[in-house]
Amino acid sequence: MGPFDAVIFDCDGVLADSEPASVRAWTATVIGLGGHTTEERIGSFIGKTERDLAEHHAPLVGRAADVVELDARERFLDLVASEGVSPFPDAVALLEQVIASGTPVGVGSNSPRWRLNAVLASTGLSVEVSVAGDEVDRPKPAPDVYREVARRLGVAVERSVVVEDTPTGIAAARAAGARVIAVRRGAVPESELSGADLVVDDLGGA
Repeated sequence: MGPFDAVIFDCDGVLADSEPASVRAWTATVIGLGGHTTEERIGSFIGKTERDLAEHHAPLVGRAADVVELDARERFLDLVASEGVSPFPDAVALLEQVIASGTPVGVGSNSPRWRLNAVLASTGLSVEVSVAGDEVDRPKPAPDVYREVARRLGVAVERSVVVEDTPTGIAAARAAGARVIAVRRGAVPESELSGADLVVDDLGGA
């Protein structure tokens, strides 16, 4: 990957195994509000924002997007509170290795701040800087999130390595000028990770 000045992790699906809870929450929301969906269909939105899902499903259930988003938020937080969210062991190992080396570390997520805080708190992970999708003008696949993390870390985004797991996140990191490691988590087809500089099965070997 060459020399770099910072490592920036995506959160959901990279650091934290939070996508299953999200899929369950959104599936229950859509069905609970009178719509029809499946976990597989909801899973196809992985990498998108909570607002994207709300705006897509609002007309299908005949409710305002704000109502749909709030319902899903409450269901997700209930699941996190009752069942917790586990960190991925390979991501924890890499995170600890990077921190021990003295390299600046950040998190850049498409999740809103409430969700990012809940997931990080549940996993017990702590990073120097985190930026949520609702704290920038444009969420991923725009580069804003990763540019802002690099800015707060005091490094050039072009000299940062981003760790991602979705084509949306890879596109954002690429647009920012960062190098990208993609980890296969099984949520998206491997072919959709081809935009990364390196694709791995386990971050322990990254």
